[in-house]
Amino acid sequence: MIDYDDIEDEGFMSEVLSSKLKEAISSSPFELVLIFEDSDEVNDADLLLESVFPKDEVDDYRLGTLFCSNKQPLAIACISNGIVYGVATMTIGKGEAELICLAVDKEKRGSKVGSVLMVAINDLASALKVEKLSLISSPNGFHFYESFGFTEMPMQVFEVQIPIDKETVNGKLIAFEQLHSTKKRKRPCETSNEKGDRVKRRDTKQRDVTTFFSDSKGGNLINSRQIYSSTSVLAK
Repeated sequence: MIDYDDIEDEGFMSEVLSSKLKEAISSSPFELVLIFEDSDEVNDADLLLESVFPKDEVDDYRLGTLFCSNKQPLAIACISNGIVYGVATMTIGKGEAELICLAVDKEKRGSKVGSVLMVAINDLASALKVEKLSLISSPNGFHFYESFGFTEMPMQVFEVQIPIDKETVNGKLIAFEQLHSTKKRKRPCETSNEKGDRVKRRDTKQRDVTTFFSDSKGGNLINSRQIYSSTSVLAK
């Protein structure tokens, strides 16, 4: 078991992710990275979230807002060629955690990016002594979360005991590997601006993504369908 205060660098991920998850990721074009407040992936992850939330709501879900939370925040990105294609954020409490957001880019629909992010969340939560994970889901996400063993509660809240059943997790990773094991990893695609800073080549055009989230301001769970209607695909 690891305490939250032990999370100091990206090396934490290699310590807590299961060997099967690391093996599945290593044979794919993706990487899983833990995002910190000063990470290169922050801006790219925010661009992904900006394509989800309306302008008057997005500030509440930016990573900067997450990191200012009075709870213990964690953010994970799934990247390929230097681009963030999926992001999951959660806050850690005593013995329980809340999944704030899980979003996957439309380009990676059906690629099981959502599944590997969920498995990574499970591994991290387990290492941090979390016993229960909760979230809010729109109807489009019901099947996805139920397939991980989540139980539906009132008000579209879903809960699952941590760790998630190993057979379920292994099945998700096998499905991911079947899609990606023959693909070779490419080096991140980068360019430089006039100051020489690293800039990711991400299309800033608004994209449809899947997301399920809760109210980061007050901790109250929100039905995403009551706020916006752009989430039209499953985070598979």
